[in-house]
Amino acid sequence: MKQLGTKKPLLFSILLIIIAFFISALLTVLFSGMNFETKLATALARIITAAILFIVFFPCFKDNRPFKGVLITLPCLIVVVWNLFYNMNSGFASDNTISIIISALAPALFEEVLFRGIIIRKFLDSGKDKNYTWIISSVLFGAIHLTNIVGMSLINVVVQTLYAFVIGLMFGSIYLRSNDIVSLIIAHFLIDLSSQLFKGPETTSLPMLIAFVVLLVLMVVYAWYLRKTDRQDQNKQGI
Repeated sequence: MKQLGTKKPLLFSILLIIIAFFISALLTVLFSGMNFETKLATALARIITAAILFIVFFPCFKDNRPFKGVLITLPCLIVVVWNLFYNMNSGFASDNTISIIISALAPALFEEVLFRGIIIRKFLDSGKDKNYTWIISSVLFGAIHLTNIVGMSLINVVVQTLYAFVIGLMFGSIYLRSNDIVSLIIAHFLIDLSSQLFKGPETTSLPMLIAFVVLLVLMVVYAWYLRKTDRQDQNKQGI
């Protein structure tokens, strides 16, 4: 599996995303047929799909360095702070704690294994430039959220897609810098958990919208900073 996808990494990535979501959908139907609640069925399906991807593409993770990037991952917690600040007055979600934890863990495992662990690695193994890999993987990560157009307003889909793209930039820069998928899974889990703990406000005020834009800008700046320092280190090492 090491060479699979290295000749045409973009086409491979698109096909892999489709296959991964297809497998997840099939497993969701299976769990739903076993009388699992829909949200829990979807979460379990994604966790199992992540495990399958990890096993099938294990060579992509052999050189991973768990917790090597924990320090540069810490600034991601600003998103957790934002989620708590933005949602705390809306009241706690009605789901039970176990369901919330599993629902937050599922995308953390599924998306990090797929987008950072496999897709980024395939682009790098194909000889693609790190910056190209960084941008394309982030675009793909943002693009999958366009599927939420079903059952969600257009403006919300656009905002969520932009947000996902920026998260992709930040997480991608951390992974390219540290090759640490574990810290990213934990950060992703905490971000989703801090969001799912609450019902969420029905409307967003202009000041909160402005604050959200500022948050996105800070995330982009941090991602760019990590890429800049990574390039400087490579130049010093003559890479």
